[in-house]
Amino acid sequence: PAPAAKGPLAAKSVQLECKDNEVHQVLFSSPDAGLAAVVNKVGKVYRLDRYDLLSGKPVGGIELAQMQNVQELVAVSPDGNRVAHGDNKDRLDVLSASDGKSVAAWRPYDEKKGADGKLFWAVFLDSDRILTANQAGRVDLWKLPQSQPAWTIDKASQSSFVNYRHQLGLALSPGRRFLAAFNGQGFDLLDPATGETRGRTATIKELGKTSAAKAVAFSPDGKELAAVVESIGMQGSVLARWDMSTGAVVDQFRIPIAANLSLQMRPSIGQRERQWGGMQGVHVTSLAWWGPRHVLLSNEHLLDLEHKWFVWHFKL
Repeated sequence: PAPAAKGPLAAKSVQLECKDNEVHQVLFSSPDAGLAAVVNKVGKVYRLDRYDLLSGKPVGGIELAQMQNVQELVAVSPDGNRVAHGDNKDRLDVLSASDGKSVAAWRPYDEKKGADGKLFWAVFLDSDRILTANQAGRVDLWKLPQSQPAWTIDKASQSSFVNYRHQLGLALSPGRRFLAAFNGQGFDLLDPATGETRGRTATIKELGKTSAAKAVAFSPDGKELAAVVESIGMQGSVLARWDMSTGAVVDQFRIPIAANLSLQMRPSIGQRERQWGGMQGVHVTSLAWWGPRHVLLSNEHLLDLEHKWFVWHFKL
């Protein structure tokens, strides 16, 4: 698990310095640093403002001068002191989160074309090292500020069809001990500091040869890994969970997925079948754990893992 917080985080209300409709993304440092970074847009300018989650007070912010749209990559280091921004030209800028000064700027895959040249994912290992991946599944660990690769693995992630960043099939565990990389049927568990393989999960049953992990996340305590996986020709997707102490599949079940959501969710057991049928429109773009027995899909659909049905639909 990640290092523990120094006190109760967000015990006090955090008053943002921007308006609600200007907020595009909220990122968090590790719990012991206790910082939140809010990506917001005021007029035509994107900003990143930081807040101390112990005191609830702002601690400064910077402009993301190169940012052009909300879909671009943004990542924050575990200590909350550095921010990485990947633009639509596949350039990665690492900045000081306190004053906006450049730490490093380069194109990790500039020498390649097509999918091999597309910057698709970036996550800090610590303030001086950052992991990146291209659309073809190559993963690199870069040393900062030199922008030199410490290791490289081609095809570390093997999602067979990739249309969006969330389908690359990569996730870093709390505490950054493991990097999970989809191998087509399950996950390889890599040491993110060395790139060495430390283990492999059991495979998911009933998957075709052409598969992709649409979303993946470790539980907050690092004891489980959950992923939504889809195969070409499959009716819907599979949500699978693994025990990280053994690598065994804890559970797996189908999630119906189609084009449009037509039904608002209500947490009523008596409406279980009607709720399940109404989820034909869920398009999974992300997965986040909400406690030990719930996951949130696409930032909207709350799924009860024990009963295997959706219990709430969030819509702003």
